[in-house]
This record gives sequence, C-alpha cells and structure tokens, in this order.
Amino acid sequence: MNNATMLKHAMKYLDLSGVELARRLSMYREDGRKTAPETVSRWLSGNVSIDPAVMAWIDQSVRMKAYQQASSQICIPTEANLPLVIGVANLKSSFATSVVALQMAVLAKQNYGAQVIYKRDQGTSYADRLSSLASNAWVPIEDIAENGSKHGPLVIKDIPTVSNRLDLGYYENDFFTEMQVDVLLIPADFSDMENARIAQRLISQASRTGNEKKLLLVHTPECFTLDFVPVCRAYDLDTQASYFCRRVVESPRPYEEQVKLPSNPFTPWESSPDKNRAEVLLSYAVRHAGGHIENPELVRERMESQPLSEILKLLWRDCQY
Repeated sequence: MNNATMLKHAMKYLDLSGVELARRLSMYREDGRKTAPETVSRWLSGNVSIDPAVMAWIDQSVRMKAYQQASSQICIPTEANLPLVIGVANLKSSFATSVVALQMAVLAKQNYGAQVIYKRDQGTSYADRLSSLASNAWVPIEDIAENGSKHGPLVIKDIPTVSNRLDLGYYENDFFTEMQVDVLLIPADFSDMENARIAQRLISQASRTGNEKKLLLVHTPECFTLDFVPVCRAYDLDTQASYFCRRVVESPRPYEEQVKLPSNPFTPWESSPDKNRAEVLLSYAVRHAGGHIENPELVRERMESQPLSEILKLLWRDCQY
C-alpha cells in the first residue's frame, strides 16, 4: 500500500476532510508555514510525495484512535478460504434454532465488528419474521440459495428442515459440499431420539466423505439431565469425540415473543442469556474452524508491532487494498 492510499484510508478512518487535515497540520507546524488544502489533494492524487513528518503524524493519530477503540475480534485462520461459513443445522425446522443462528450473526457484527452475512431459507414459514428481526438489528440478510453476492469474512447459514431433506434425499452427493459450510454447528437436545438419529446420519455421511472435522454437536436441553448420554450411545454418538462439544448450553427460548436482540445496532450487545448463548456457540464454531477470538488487549498488542498499512487493513478488512 503506497503512502497516498494509506493517507486516503487514514483520513476516512479519522473522519478528516482535506481542509481539516490541512488546518491541523498547519497548527502543529513549528516553522510557521501553512499547509494548503490543495497540497493535501496533490498528496492524495500521488502527484507529490508526502512529507515523512506528515505520515508520522497520521500513523500516530490512527494508532491512538485504534487503541482506544480496540475491541474483541474474530480471527479467521489465514489458510482458510474467505469467507468462513458457519452452518447452523436446524434439525426440525425450529424457529428458536433459527433465532440462535441470527443471534450469532448479530453478536459477530456488534460485539466483534465482523462483516457478516446471515443467510436463511426464504421458504420457511417464519422467513419474514427472521427478515424483520435481522433488519431491526441491521444485519445483512440473504436467501441461503444465493451464491453470487459479495460477502465479508463471516457467513452464518441457517439450514432448516435438515431431517426432512435427508429423508427425501435432497443431498444426493454430500450434505457438506452442497451446503458449502466450513463448520456445521448442530445445537439440539440429544436426549431426543429423533435429534440423535438425524445427527447420526450426518456423522455417517461426514465420515464417509471426509468431513467429520466440520461437525460440531452441542447439547442444548431445556433442563440438564444425564438422559442424553444413553440416547447418544444408542445412536453411536460419542459424547467424548472431538465433534461433540464438552459444554452443555441452555436451550434457546422457544417462543417468538421472547426473542431478544439488542435494541441499539451501534453499541455492543449487553450480557443476557441470549447473548451469552450466542457467544458460547460462536466461539466454539470459530475455534472448531481453527480460528480464535482475540480480546482487546491482544488486539492492541498486535497493533504495536504492525506497520500502518497492516493496521489500516485490520480496520478496513472488508476493503481490498
């Protein structure tokens, strides 16, 4: 990234116009000379080289703001093909499970600053309700069948009616290939024999096609009991396997009127059972894909050793430099 490009993106990040940048530089100069807005324009066009002192001031200004605003971030493994696609398998077409997928997308956007797309099946009976919820939370939404749009680094796919589609033979070749997911998260109550049966079919197909590492089963009962262990054993589900999450997560709220999403799309989602559930599931899914979530201190520490160009890429990671 050349200096002119860095200056352009830094000015955008700092919310500086050419006139305002010229005014500030003139104010900070000790030789009494003024920087004209026309000079800034020539810098941006690349017609005139930028004074190293100006770039040093820009560098420090960007760092100061970035350090102050540092927040937890989702780090996708560098070897992964972007975007990272997390599928949430809705085994019985439950509205509550679809809401969990949407809440994961909301959390990724508002608390981790991720560029995220929430994809759902327009054919479900509650598709309009999901669209309304996503719009209220300012989360971009697409039909699950769409492939041509530009995505950010993260896609959350709500995959409904998995049971019916498997029974009807919709996935003739391979569920994972056809759904194009990097991780298939299956939040379900595995004390329910039907859920265990469907999961077993997915595991069998994953083993046959070499996709077992993509699976992540999460037991989400309405109340915790040990009943799920014998049910899982009966259907050859190994609760100690790498595909089975060690942590039991509270079942999502089953009723539409109880759906909780943040009311302000510009501030982090405050702690609540719904937010905490989405946080656990999103964290497990990202880690299962080989990524991780960095806390603000680690983000600042990483910025310390990065040049300005890399910091700008981090701040504007949805842009192509």
